[in-house]
Amino acid sequence: MRFWIIFVIIFSLGALSIYGMLTNGSNPENMVVGKWNEVKWEYELYDKAESKTDGTSKIIPEDLKQYVGGNLKIHEAEIWKFDPNGTLTLTDRDGNLLKELKWAFKGRGNVLNLKYDDSSSESYIVTSISKNSLVLNIDLHIGAKGIAKLTFEKS
Repeated sequence: MRFWIIFVIIFSLGALSIYGMLTNGSNPENMVVGKWNEVKWEYELYDKAESKTDGTSKIIPEDLKQYVGGNLKIHEAEIWKFDPNGTLTLTDRDGNLLKELKWAFKGRGNVLNLKYDDSSSESYIVTSISKNSLVLNIDLHIGAKGIAKLTFEKS
């Protein structure tokens, strides 16, 4: 009889802690909703032998920049507005509409997938997300995280 009481107490405490973690955890889909200003776009390299530095950031060969950015449809600093219905509106700094596309999180909530009207898509690894900042790495599906990093601030 005493064994069952201890079992019920331990099971109840475990269930309550799991419930608490699920309800208090931050959902990236809710955190990303809103307007984000692109602060910077950085090219990164882990192989320092191929890169030079200008004192502030790494400079990578132009052919690698073309390879990384050549297949992407987003190249300029923009304002990204994530709507809760899954629509992403891209505007320039003057408020002119550039593109409208669909967004969704994939995987364990760490991959942001952008879908265009022509059925093409881009993937970004969510490196970090908080109330006021968002950092994305381009996901080229070649296992080379860190080639290009986009940093945003919430407006």
